[in-house]
Amino acid sequence: MGIAWCNEWREILGERHRLYIERELAWELDQIREHALRGRVFHVVGARNLYNDFILFLDDEQTYAYVHLVWKPAPPPFRRIGDENALHHFVRNWKAD
Repeated sequence: MGIAWCNEWREILGERHRLYIERELAWELDQIREHALRGRVFHVVGARNLYNDFILFLDDEQTYAYVHLVWKPAPPPFRRIGDENALHHFVRNWKAD
């Protein structure tokens, strides 16, 4: 992947951490039937911190998305990003909501 990570965003390098976050997100999504990510195949590819802000690669669309884990049975905030160019723009212009 040729992503130019910046603004404290970085590539997920550890398989163990990636799987941990993917399992937590799957659990959060299982609590909310109508969430746009529920039932989708995704992989965590980037993170801004260890436990909250993540970039996902959505396998079925071949695009990226942002998700903020909430660590409770509530809908995790989610935003579609788009292709790799849109991801570059997203990380360069990151501002927390």
